[in-house]
Amino acid sequence: MNTGTTLALSNTGDIILDTTGRIPLISDTDKVQQDIRVLLRSAIGSLATDPGFGMDIISLAKSKNKTLMAGIIRQALEQYPYIDSIGTITISDPDRFRKISITAKLTLADGSSLIMEEGL
Repeated sequence: MNTGTTLALSNTGDIILDTTGRIPLISDTDKVQQDIRVLLRSAIGSLATDPGFGMDIISLAKSKNKTLMAGIIRQALEQYPYIDSIGTITISDPDRFRKISITAKLTLADGSSLIMEEGL
């Protein structure tokens, strides 16, 4: 699967520097995981060049129904071109800071499987 390359980001979205002070590039599954992380953490409408990009974070935060929450996450994931199909989406109970963890079982465009775990 040719996903192109992009700059490597930390889990908090910061640019990573290697030991020589250079910004490493990532591709393939690493790029897909990072792209999905960015997609799920971006509010829909926050990207001026693509107003449909992102996830309906406000509806997700207001919802207490895990089925509805999974639907919001699924809708966001369906935007990503390198995902062929979306299997189960599991959502944890919110912690005391109202953060949740999700686990999504995905099949990528090249037929490989990916289990994406992300805290939101």
